[in-house]
Amino acid sequence: MIPPKSRHCLENLRGNYLATQYRVGTDRTKDSDLRLDSTYLTSANEYIVPAANAYNDANGNQNGASVREVPDSNGTMYAVDLACGKNTGHYDAGLKQQDKGVIRGTIWNDANYDGLYNSNEVPVATSVRVILTREIYENGNWIPDTAFGEVSEIVDHGEYQFADLDVHVPADLSDDSTSGNKDRIYGYQIRLDLATVPDTYAVTKQYAESEQALENSFLNPRDGSLLAKDESHIILAAKATDADREPWAFRYILLWIRSALSIRR
Repeated sequence: MIPPKSRHCLENLRGNYLATQYRVGTDRTKDSDLRLDSTYLTSANEYIVPAANAYNDANGNQNGASVREVPDSNGTMYAVDLACGKNTGHYDAGLKQQDKGVIRGTIWNDANYDGLYNSNEVPVATSVRVILTREIYENGNWIPDTAFGEVSEIVDHGEYQFADLDVHVPADLSDDSTSGNKDRIYGYQIRLDLATVPDTYAVTKQYAESEQALENSFLNPRDGSLLAKDESHIILAAKATDADREPWAFRYILLWIRSALSIRR
């Protein structure tokens, strides 16, 4: 007789909940065992066997009639006694609601027309319109989010902000039946409505410095888009670090986008 074995699976995980970091630290009573890519609380080759480990009596013998060998998650065989059960605990699931993202920016008067936000320069003192749109990354493609449409803000003093932005599409993430269900991430695009820029201003230099950490202007003079160099969409999920590889462990991120106008001479 082969001892029964089981794997724990989390079902009906919907909405904005995501898995926290997976099995960090050395204390198994405190970590999270949930892998949201499979929704299991056990690893790929790990099974929970409710039979107790076999032990030797005083003469070094085991109850051969009820002892069986089973493999552990590494494939190493060990003996269990079918006559004795055991309590197994601490297969736990840590969940976290996704953080919201924020996109902020400054439209400044580039007095010396060098494309950099220098310490002596100030935001423009004119009203312009900034537009935010959103697309969904699904099955390897960006698809316009028609339900989101576009959100605009009239900027009166050079500073704008779009807050409470979702990172991904809320869904039943434990459902594997939907193709691409776990890859539906939002990507935002933002642009300045150039039609609202007064004729007294001109767009300054874009990407004046190769170092993106410097306060460059992202403003494209042709279409008004405000994206970093080689960037097609603004992703509000921060990049995972080496110590934080578990899928869907999203982090909050705040982006600050700068764009410059220069008074026409």
